[in-house]
Amino acid sequence: MEKSEPPFIILVMAGGTGSRMDFPDKGILMVQGKTLIQRNLDILSKYSDKIYISVSDKTGITEKMYGDKYEIIRTPGQGYPSDLEYSMKYMDKYPVLTVASDLYFEDTRVIDEFINFAMSTGKGVVTLLADGLFCGMSIFFSDPEKIGYDDYYNYDAKKRGIRNINTTLDFFALLNKINRKRED
Repeated sequence: MEKSEPPFIILVMAGGTGSRMDFPDKGILMVQGKTLIQRNLDILSKYSDKIYISVSDKTGITEKMYGDKYEIIRTPGQGYPSDLEYSMKYMDKYPVLTVASDLYFEDTRVIDEFINFAMSTGKGVVTLLADGLFCGMSIFFSDPEKIGYDDYYNYDAKKRGIRNINTTLDFFALLNKINRKRED
């Protein structure tokens, strides 16, 4: 998929508390020689040149690592929904493709499929699900405060290798799967 006209704004959400892992800067975990954030930035940069990273006072390492190259939105750090709302108001332009910094895509084609599907729906917000569960990626075509309930839609990618790294167990399970693939 080529960059849309007008291009999406990309918003990487990286300001969480990391409470389940006891490590707020989860996006800087290294997988196959890259941080999770960098991997997502590399994948998503084909959709837009305008990329923001949303951080909080809990994710200072992320801000230091990426603040020179990407526009940083410093949120109050009151949780994902609040920080997302804060970031959307800061940017105040649509469409916005949001992605959690701790997502790992085994097959990046699912992103193209999700975007193509979302663009065909005519809905205000379309969210990617991984086997029925929210995973941290959505497209906001308009301000969520100005749309109705019926303007929200989900796209379930089923078991397509989308991993949300929330716990230490999630992280080591991903590394084990990658190592098993290398051995095969």
